[in-house]
Formats: sequence, structure tokens, C-alpha cells
Amino acid sequence: ALFCLDWLVQLPDGRWTTGLSTSPENVFLTESGEPCSTAAGSAMDMALIDELFGHCINAAEVLGIDEDFRQELSSKRERLAHPGMGPDGRMREWERDFGENEPGHRHVSHLYGVYPGDAVNENTPELMQAASLSLKKRIEAGSGHTGWSAAWIFNLYARLKEPANVYRSIRRILSDSSLPNLFGNHPPFQIDGNFGYAAGVAEALLQSHQGEIRMLPALPEAWNEGEAKGLRARGGFVLDMKWSAGTIKEAGITSTHGGTCRIADHCLYRVQGPDGQELPADGFVTAAGETYRITPRDKEKVSVS
Repeated sequence: ALFCLDWLVQLPDGRWTTGLSTSPENVFLTESGEPCSTAAGSAMDMALIDELFGHCINAAEVLGIDEDFRQELSSKRERLAHPGMGPDGRMREWERDFGENEPGHRHVSHLYGVYPGDAVNENTPELMQAASLSLKKRIEAGSGHTGWSAAWIFNLYARLKEPANVYRSIRRILSDSSLPNLFGNHPPFQIDGNFGYAAGVAEALLQSHQGEIRMLPALPEAWNEGEAKGLRARGGFVLDMKWSAGTIKEAGITSTHGGTCRIADHCLYRVQGPDGQELPADGFVTAAGETYRITPRDKEKVSVS
């Protein structure tokens, strides 16, 4: 964080950006049509700095230290010059609208804020839509052919909650981006593709990056029936779950560290503690080592506030 503070420069409007920045392995076209890789404030760098400052602020709050440093990070974080959306509705990769040298580039670094970051989510619907359009255009131009790139796209579609595109990603990975022995194909081999595929499966079945547990957020129709065991959620929770007709039939949440557990779409579910007592699904305190049973409520009894 100290390095990033030194790296940032202030713009005339008071916002902060990086004086020299890249978007990994991609290049843009200058006004004269020359390929170039360095400019100010790429979307990925700004997203990484934003995330880093947030983590440092949270850590300092938990530890009760570095109040002045925390305030400096907060002040500059609020004024980071994120590239945002371009006039075409896509996420900008750079601080302004450069020409694209390779519209189908295999990297999607400007979408870091969607995945593996979490700054772009349901609370920023316009940016979610811009990210989806960016991904669509990149793929139409030929992106996502290597194993790791296809796996990143898989995870992005899971975060964007687009189950049809999740399934297309799965099919593409298995048919085009994997070798006969199932190694991720670069070529010759990259473990990123295999690990990324496993991550994508988990991301389609369970998400917890917004402080609550969301089950089956991007379930493909082809996976209409199934079960999963041992999925891990943030906060120290392990889930086993079964679903049918695309909806949860039963789930168990085991707490590894205690703490409060929150279920997304909580009005749809009933939570029972180890003693059978019903608990509020929008937030219940857990005990380490205990398992909590989740079942769907009767649809006619569900009220939407």
C-alpha cells in the first residue's frame, strides 16, 4: 500500500491515478496508429489498488492500529480515477478510449473488478452490464481459446450470473481448451486452466463475496439435478447441498470458526440449528463445529418485503 501511495499521481480534477500503467500483455493503438502498452491508470491497476487499500483499511480497523494511515488510504481510495465505462457501453481497459490493436485478446484484465475482485457486483448494475458486454465483444473477436483464459471467462460468467454462458464456457473448455488427458491446453500445458475450471464450478454453485451465502447463483440448466459436498464459503463455512429442478432441496452449513452466517434470498429458506430451533436466515450466530440445516420454505408462505 505504501508503494501504491508513492506510485499514484494527482490529476488536475483532484483524482488519483497511476502515472505509468499496463493492462497485462495487451496493447492499444495511439492516435498515430502505433501499438503501445503503457499509459496512465489501466482498469486493472486501479482495481488492484482499490482492493488493496480496502484490505489494509479493514486489517487496521480489526487490529486497532495505524489510524492516520487508514485515513490517508480512505481519502485517496475515494478519489481513485477508475476508467469506468466507455461511450460504447463497455468497460474501459485504459484511462481513455484508445483504439484496439487486438479486439480478441486472450486477457480480460479490465474485468478484474468482477472476478477475482468483487467491486463490480449487483450493487453496481451498470458496471455489471458493461462488463458483460465487454466480455461478449472480446469473445466474439476470438478471445478465450487458451486453457487459463477460457477458465477466467468461465468464472466471470459465474459472477455475472449468466448460466447459459457458464455452460457454454464449460463445453468450450472441455472440447477446445483441454488435452485428451484433461490437462489444460495452452499449449503445451498450464495448470491454471485446470485449477480455474474447478474454481468456476464452485463459483457457479456457491458465492459468498458479498458477505452472504448465495446458493446456485449461476446453475446451468443442464445441471438441473445434483449435489455438492465440501464447498467453502467466506467466513469459515463449509456447505453440502442437494438440488432438484434447479432449486435447493436441502443444505447443511458447518461453521469452522463460529461467527454470523447470512443467507442470500433469506426469505426463501428455513434455517434450523443443531437443536432443531429455527433461526433467522438473514443472520444467525453459529458455533464452531456445529452444522445448520437449510431447507426451502413453502412457496405459498414466502413473503417478499
